[in-house]
Amino acid sequence: MIPDVAGYTLGNAKAILKDAGVKIHSVVITSPPREKIFECQDYFRVVKINTLDNKNVELIVVKPLL
Repeated sequence: MIPDVAGYTLGNAKAILKDAGVKIHSVVITSPPREKIFECQDYFRVVKINTLDNKNVELIVVKPLL
């Protein structure tokens, strides 16, 4: 079973998924149209999890407002 890590920081989500034996296939950053972000950081928030198969996921993350 894949843990629901929506709402967690990327760093925490990585640790939880690793402990569960789930591999992160990719991380996609979502942002407003005029904001260009090319690198994600561990403090970004997971907003969605796309399950690719039983052991692989894609995470959609967003940079939180500071």
